[in-house]
Amino acid sequence: MHAPGGAKPPQIHWASLLSPDLRDRIAQLISTTSLFGITFRHCAQRSLVMALLAYGKKRTPLWLSRLKASDLLQVVSHHQDFPLVMETYREILQDHFSIGDLEDFLGHILRGEIDVHRVQTQTPSPLAYEHLFNFVAAQMYSDGTPAAEPKRLFGLETSTLQEIFGREGLSPLMRDDAVRQVEIRLQGRDTLLYRPTLERAQSWLERIGDTTWEEVEKNFPENLPEIIQLVQELLDQKRAYKSGDDHIVATLHSRDYLALERRNHTSQSEALRSIIVRYLRCHGPFSVETLAKRYQIRQDAITEVLVQLEKEGLLVRGDFRDQQGTRHWCSPRVLQEIHALSLSKGRRDAATADHQQYATFLAQWQDVKNRNSAKGTNIPEEPSAQLRKILHQLREMWLPAAKLESLLLPARWHSYGAPHLDQILGSGLISWRAKQIGKELFLRFEPCLPAAAP
Repeated sequence: MHAPGGAKPPQIHWASLLSPDLRDRIAQLISTTSLFGITFRHCAQRSLVMALLAYGKKRTPLWLSRLKASDLLQVVSHHQDFPLVMETYREILQDHFSIGDLEDFLGHILRGEIDVHRVQTQTPSPLAYEHLFNFVAAQMYSDGTPAAEPKRLFGLETSTLQEIFGREGLSPLMRDDAVRQVEIRLQGRDTLLYRPTLERAQSWLERIGDTTWEEVEKNFPENLPEIIQLVQELLDQKRAYKSGDDHIVATLHSRDYLALERRNHTSQSEALRSIIVRYLRCHGPFSVETLAKRYQIRQDAITEVLVQLEKEGLLVRGDFRDQQGTRHWCSPRVLQEIHALSLSKGRRDAATADHQQYATFLAQWQDVKNRNSAKGTNIPEEPSAQLRKILHQLREMWLPAAKLESLLLPARWHSYGAPHLDQILGSGLISWRAKQIGKELFLRFEPCLPAAAP
């Protein structure tokens, strides 16, 4: 917090920040920021809706570009899901922000893994200095802030916003480890992994509604004896009970499960709806068969409830598990979190390699060998094919002629000789070009184009 003069920074309630509607709140609040106006102007210019150069090839002044972008935004906001608005939100929410890392950070604070200390300094720390610079930059470009009412999405539908966060057609991007990690957090199992207490066990059971001993053994392998003891204490203290199908049910939701066991009871449909809503809030993609097998209910009855929840916007369906012929259902909010976490994990897996790793990869790919270790290798049957493969890997690269036959080619083929290069160049399969930089000569090899038929 940057507080002027003797003002005190406000108190931050970390628990209130990590709310289920965190993503929707962020999407609504950014519409009144200068970042949204700048990003929208850049998107409009990249898509050539707004020209960078005016008539006569004169650059459009910045103040005029801001004015045109503001007028354009007011026009397109009357159209549903306009592409420029969609791209603006996508660039901000996916490229500028990292919502998944923010949720992880807030979760670590609430679980006590990260301690928060209030420190007052006269100058910003090196970490906070960049944020202060961004704050000054935002004030400098405040004229680019859209003239809009708060919490306005400029014609963007909620379903489209869910797709930007990640929703349907995401089976190639959905990682199993991301699904497990999101389910652990939503079900409250993470709190039992660190400091298992009776109150936390009761909160976990009330959140998921019901469980079985098999699920307890599967979900808590690290501290299984402690969790079993806590669940048994819940049963002994009547905070939970065992249903007819051997499910451990929280007493708070006993009314729904008792009504579900009465097959002809009038309130069975309401009880089934309540149980499914509780299930979808803390589970990833699931199928109708999964619920039917879990609660011993007909699939048509479950499908009827799922379709109604889909109409209310509480569920979406799609091929989330990449299984042919099987449709899955999932809560839009849960799907957003899984998609965001999958993207975050994918970016970490695709991190840029350092110079040493890249050099090792190139050496292995180009089959660079030590001369002493390559003495026992067999000479290929067709030397021209071997040399052609090497030159293909080095194609379109300017190679120093002085080191070509003495170092580069022998390192990749220990039986190389000068006649081999003359032979393949004379065959017309490979062409070469030369250029001189200073006093050094460089060669470049390229594949020859096939000759045209007469």
